[in-house]
Amino acid sequence: MPRPKLMIKRTSVEIAKGTRTCAFSREKIKKGEVCIVLYEDSRDRYVYSGAVALKMITMARDRLSEIEAALKGGTALD
Repeated sequence: MPRPKLMIKRTSVEIAKGTRTCAFSREKIKKGEVCIVLYEDSRDRYVYSGAVALKMITMARDRLSEIEAALKGGTALD
């Protein structure tokens, strides 16, 4: 049986060592603030502010619950 794969390949929660810019809201993330970094491959790196990251996690959790319910119920999902 193949090994299950992660939906998000690589993430990290970091404390900004300098000013960064949120990839979604374009707001400045100040030095010392917590942010999340998502890596799509070895070169693509996206930084999101803590507030935006929390909203993204909530949306992802809701969507994963929908997917899980569809799989358990044997129904299609768009």
